[in-house]
Amino acid sequence: METINTWMLAQYVAVTEAVRDALRREEGQDFAEYALIFALVVIVAVVGFYGLGDKIKTAMTGVTAQF
Repeated sequence: METINTWMLAQYVAVTEAVRDALRREEGQDFAEYALIFALVVIVAVVGFYGLGDKIKTAMTGVTAQF
């Protein structure tokens, strides 16, 4: 779980720095839009993984309990 949190923080910092740099340049407007979309996709994916993580853990616990 700590690895996921570290990865999420690294992705957030990378996207934030990319957006900040792109916003300083006028020709980087397209890049800023793509960076924001990428950040949204990352956030949705992480939230989805957290939701699925509990279900997978429950399913695996049920499987191991049957053995």
